Amino acid sequence: AIDYVNQSLNKITSQFKRTSIEGSFRSEGDQVIRLYEKWKADPQGHLGVLCGVEPIDTAHRGLKPGDLALVMGFVSHMKSTFTLNWLYRAAVYQQKNVAIASLEMSIEMLRVLIYVMHSRHPKFKGHPCQRKIDYDKVRAGALSSDEEKFFRRVCDDLSNCMDYGEVYYKEPQNESVTVADIQRWAEAKDRIKPLDLLVIDYVGLLDPETNMSGMEQGSNLNRVIRQAKLCATNFAGGRGISVLSPFQANRQGLQDA
Repeated sequence: AIDYVNQSLNKITSQFKRTSIEGSFRSEGDQVIRLYEKWKADPQGHLGVLCGVEPIDTAHRGLKPGDLALVMGFVSHMKSTFTLNWLYRAAVYQQKNVAIASLEMSIEMLRVLIYVMHSRHPKFKGHPCQRKIDYDKVRAGALSSDEEKFFRRVCDDLSNCMDYGEVYYKEPQNESVTVADIQRWAEAKDRIKPLDLLVIDYVGLLDPETNMSGMEQGSNLNRVIRQAKLCATNFAGGRGISVLSPFQANRQGLQDA
């Protein structure tokens, strides 16, 4: 009930904020100069949540609060894995607090993937077993004794090292899940530790608001994407958050490509 009231108040507040943003650019040159001086004094301050791929990070300098990023690809083209790697690197390499709501991959699978990714961390560089750990071997329980010993060390490090950010997760159990449901959950976690990144895997599986269920599929998807963007900008009373999601291209697009 408290989360519902907070969500309702946030919507009202954001509406007031949107209606009050107006003016004339002709009279705001001094504001632009002040922003420039702020950025000049702290050139790293405007970096967002980086994905770890240098050409991409150089181009967009990371996701900032209020940004919605879609990782587009076709079926089985590693969209979720790429997105999960982005989340992992944000938490471990940038010390960001992150959260993921997974509607496609099971939490058990995500959990193992995260820890397997961590086995490639530079702090373990040079260990003879580092390149021998993969998801299939872990899932099959087929690690050698030396590999298992190393993997236990990896798991202990990710679980207990205080140098990393928090990684919250949620696997919704209801058939109908909306952006608002995920936002309420993420904002509850944000009150524990302020979040920098919210991953939704993926927006194509979310439902629009219940009163819009009769709309055709394309309109529903557009509405969900719009809601995800509003979540990014209005999160936590307007503070904003970076939202990231895989996005599946249709079969006809794959055939055309």
